Amino acid sequence: FITQRDLPHTNASENYVYRAADYAAALQEGRLYPRWSANVFGGYGSPVPHYYPPGAGMVAGSIQVLLTADPILAVRIVYIAALSLAGAMVYVFVTRRTGAATGVLSGVLYVYSPYIGLTAPHMIGDLPGVMTFALMPTLLWGVDRLIVRNRPLDILLIAFATSGLYLTSFRAAIISTLLAAILIIWHRSVINCTTPWLL
Repeated sequence: FITQRDLPHTNASENYVYRAADYAAALQEGRLYPRWSANVFGGYGSPVPHYYPPGAGMVAGSIQVLLTADPILAVRIVYIAALSLAGAMVYVFVTRRTGAATGVLSGVLYVYSPYIGLTAPHMIGDLPGVMTFALMPTLLWGVDRLIVRNRPLDILLIAFATSGLYLTSFRAAIISTLLAAILIIWHRSVINCTTPWLL
């Protein structure tokens, strides 16, 4: 995504380019949550944003409005940022429990796993899926920080990660919530028996 100027035309990335352009036009018109996509079905329009979570299109559209004037470049930036954030969040999450070498290895294995590194972004073109692969470890890292440190910034981090997950993929948000609950139960039963449950 960094070295090539275009997106693959054989996957669903093109759909997210159109959604980014729709959200960018809506943001420039002052509508923060559009419910209608005017340019689909040959110009007849369709309620595509009404049925799909708005996270991927909203982020790409915001980048298009604020940084670039090109929806293709905006979608590429979202792919690059999501894959970079995924590796970084797995690194910091694993490094909290083990050493830095294990964190680097975990981050590299996570980002370069076949589904995350090749299938989702390049073969399928699943922009929300790639974003959830970055938000899942972010949520787990935030929950781990909240359990150990209990600072207000940790609660804000968990709120942003959870809302990002629910706005990007509802199924991934449910799975991430279950993984966070498993992390809390594991921490309470194995490491610290006095971990507050309601944090």
